[in-house]
Amino acid sequence: MGLISLVLDCLILSSACAGARRLIGVDVGSRVLSHITHPTGNKAAKGFFNAGEWIVDKGYNAARNRIINHKLNDSKPPSETNSTPSDPNKPFYH
Repeated sequence: MGLISLVLDCLILSSACAGARRLIGVDVGSRVLSHITHPTGNKAAKGFFNAGEWIVDKGYNAARNRIINHKLNDSKPPSETNSTPSDPNKPFYH
């Protein structure tokens, strides 16, 4: 449980840094990377910050798609957004 907890904590911290960069403009990653001179350490730190960027990108895109789909469903005429299917053989999707 200790290793999994450590990895999840790192992902949360990395995602928080990515969110701060996007919302506030504070680029923690570039500040940290400028102080790391060892090539292997620099590569590991870049991977750490890129993981957070990837998580934030995926979350942003999922939320954006969900909002767009919700707004598209609101603009359909009421006959297309019924809560029950009109044909019992037709698949029903929300």
